[in-house]
Amino acid sequence: MENDEKKLGALKKIQKILKIAEEKTFKAGDVIFNEGDEDLNFYIILKGEIEISKMTTDGTPKVIAQVEAGEFLGEGVFSGKTKKPATAKALTDVITMSFTMEKFKKLTEEDSNSAVNFLLSVLETANSRLIKTNTKLLAIYEMSELTDMYSDDLKNLSSNLVEKLITITESKEGLLLLKNPFTNTYRTLYSSTPDLNEKSLGDYELNKTQKVNNEKGQYLIVDLKGLGSIILMRNNDATQYDSYHMRLLILIADLVANNIKDASGRASDKAKKLLHQRPIGF
Repeated sequence: MENDEKKLGALKKIQKILKIAEEKTFKAGDVIFNEGDEDLNFYIILKGEIEISKMTTDGTPKVIAQVEAGEFLGEGVFSGKTKKPATAKALTDVITMSFTMEKFKKLTEEDSNSAVNFLLSVLETANSRLIKTNTKLLAIYEMSELTDMYSDDLKNLSSNLVEKLITITESKEGLLLLKNPFTNTYRTLYSSTPDLNEKSLGDYELNKTQKVNNEKGQYLIVDLKGLGSIILMRNNDATQYDSYHMRLLILIADLVANNIKDASGRASDKAKKLLHQRPIGF
């Protein structure tokens, strides 16, 4: 009963905000706003996923985040910032509700409690987003450190990478597989437990980035640019992986894939040189 009353109260607050908002729909691929655009709107995402990107110094766009239903865009308008700091593009069909500061100020005059409560919810979400961003930046830094430290040691690179990802994502177990390009088979480079291996995941497409569940647990499977796969696992009774965890793992996979390729290549070249240096007759 208490939870129902809380939900009802929250719904009433949202309904008052929605009364001042305008519904906008976007097709997959539509640009909602471009970096640098003068846009007075604050957007609440009701449906779909949106990609956020910024231009790098060399003029190429870099994806920095994805937001989805229940999140928002354009919170800068509450502090008077009307130029959008990044580009927002619909990844799927999207429905938003948007309103300007002018309309929000009118709401504060008519119902200050609803306006204040809404701002507090925005601040709470913004704080959660900041924590996730800091976690992502820390993960990128730590992965870069690992790839530098073990640039010629694929075994230690794999084990440290998986253990670090387990910690960052609060997973239970982790696995890194390397793919043989000639046979399309996988071998384990490192697993945090003998129970998690390529055979135990035989029913799943390991070259396909996906989230799957079975009776043993929930899994995140991310392709390493065709080189192999990273798999993380949680128990079914644990908090479910969400899109944030998937995006973080994809980011890390992109970061380390080239390093794994380079390390594998150097190890192969070293083995070939040693083979050619063997004296004839031995």
